[in-house]
Amino acid sequence: MNRKMRRELRKNKNLVKELYSIIQKYLPKLLQKFEELTDTRNQSYITYSMKTICVTRLFGLLCGLTTMADISKDIFNTDICIENLSTICKQNLTELPYWETIQDVFIHMDLEELRDIQKYIVKSLLRSKMFDKFKYNNSFQLLFDGTGLSNHDYNLNDNCLIRKHKDGKVSYYKYVLECKLVVGNIVMSLDSEFIENESMLQNHKNKIVKLKLSSA
Repeated sequence: MNRKMRRELRKNKNLVKELYSIIQKYLPKLLQKFEELTDTRNQSYITYSMKTICVTRLFGLLCGLTTMADISKDIFNTDICIENLSTICKQNLTELPYWETIQDVFIHMDLEELRDIQKYIVKSLLRSKMFDKFKYNNSFQLLFDGTGLSNHDYNLNDNCLIRKHKDGKVSYYKYVLECKLVVGNIVMSLDSEFIENESMLQNHKNKIVKLKLSSA
């Protein structure tokens, strides 16, 4: 989807409602699965349900908002959008969840639960046979792709890949290996695996064990 197409989508005041109709048709259990995600938050301080958090992020992406911060901007955070999401999520919303709230929830989500939802989406779409015309020799095509996510001047999570430069500077990189399903001009992620610096990660774990033993 190019920028022009995204701008046209945002002009459609009923876009959220139309997207919901499509999801209900092809992925009828998706919102229920969002609702069943494990919620690790302190229940006394919760304003938005897990379903509301996930639906807001999902619909933001479907509307072409690729960054978290875009969700809180006027292009998406409108009265009509809040009204539609209130109906979809069955929660009386006066404002959409702030992007930092959404980010904090996703950081603490169970990765395997998210992978189960990912599998449900792919299986449901394949069973609908909408992608059968893109088969090659009666089989779907898969791609394996290593992608750089970010680079830092410090070792994030103590498991980054390392690159030493000629000037002595050290850079730290986050990479992920993905298996993707190719259907026409659409590429869908099937599974992801982070590429980690195992030796550095093990050294970090050993240091933690030593610290615990010395403080015992």
